[in-house]
Amino acid sequence: MTASLQTKRDTVYVVLCWKQNGKSKQKWVKTNLPLKYGKKAGEEERLRVFEEWKQKIEPAINYDDMLFGDYLELWCNGRKHCIAETTYTEYMRMIKHTIAPYFNDRGIMLQECAETEIEGFYQYKRDTDGVSENTISHYQACIYSAFKDGMRKKIVASNPAENVVLGKMIKFRGKYYNTRETKDLLAVISGTKMEIPITLSCWFGLRRGEISGLRWEDVDLEEGTLTINGVVVQTKSGVPRFKYREYPKSKAGVRMFCLGEPQIKMFKRWRVEQNKNRLMLGETYSKDWDRFVCVGPDGRLITPEYISYTFPQVLKKNGFRKIRFHDLRHTNASLLLSNGASMQEVQWWLGHESYSTTDEFYGGIQRESKQHASGILQDVLLSEKGHTKAGPI
Repeated sequence: MTASLQTKRDTVYVVLCWKQNGKSKQKWVKTNLPLKYGKKAGEEERLRVFEEWKQKIEPAINYDDMLFGDYLELWCNGRKHCIAETTYTEYMRMIKHTIAPYFNDRGIMLQECAETEIEGFYQYKRDTDGVSENTISHYQACIYSAFKDGMRKKIVASNPAENVVLGKMIKFRGKYYNTRETKDLLAVISGTKMEIPITLSCWFGLRRGEISGLRWEDVDLEEGTLTINGVVVQTKSGVPRFKYREYPKSKAGVRMFCLGEPQIKMFKRWRVEQNKNRLMLGETYSKDWDRFVCVGPDGRLITPEYISYTFPQVLKKNGFRKIRFHDLRHTNASLLLSNGASMQEVQWWLGHESYSTTDEFYGGIQRESKQHASGILQDVLLSEKGHTKAGPI
């Protein structure tokens, strides 16, 4: 069951949503909240109504006659206010588009779902869609958590996902461009809609959400600094589909970069272009994301979703080697490490909370850099030209 605050006819309601016997149910509960209520007051009222009606509604839910896919969706909605928006969105996407259709199409009930059914689902995805063991592990995390929560609430007696045997996961290694490829990419995207996101990723190794969430107030052109203060994330439901969140992925994500003269000129050019577009389009220019750097010619936000979708098209159109947009972050790190930056500097630069994360992803690049340096010394010290008679000290 989920609870959200909604306004209708000058009255604030708590809207409760749940599934009962495979059918969606909804209940609007009137509150005494004023139309302009504070965040704390609204949250307190929402939780109060949720807890009050949870006792009335949940006993009416027949878990003995519920499809497993329906239970997963009900469980995920129940965790909506307890988990991060990105986690909720990803879990719900997997459930609605992949997991639930498989189990519901086969009529597998919650109480009948056993270890063999779960393993059968994983094998089906391997054989039919060729999914990797890494993807299977994401399905497993979702199903395991749902059953674990069901045991806690005494909805199910056991967790069949607990004994499922998974295949060996392959450690992911990101691809990255070399210096020449990176320079060529920056050249071809100049003046296009993807110039800002690609440039910010190549120069600073920013994540998609950090790029979309960069505001003009975060860029101090007088002092020559750029600060990451927040990100754009996809909302759990409703409109708008994306919103600005005033904190990044982790505490380490809050960081400041120093801008050189070329980068300051670059930001000034982008700001001039946005002002021109605003004047040229007039009322048709979108003002919703007016404070943000990463917007298109019409003023609309260039979203993380758009960046991921469009980037492969840019590469294909211009004949570049295929990589993911996130691999530009790896490219940024590889360029830093191969040109003398330390692993600690890269950790801070990318906003990793722990050194081990940086070492896991980029330790190989650093070793390649060290091997290259070792090779240089060998050429210098062991070559014929390097052998000279020792002189007096």
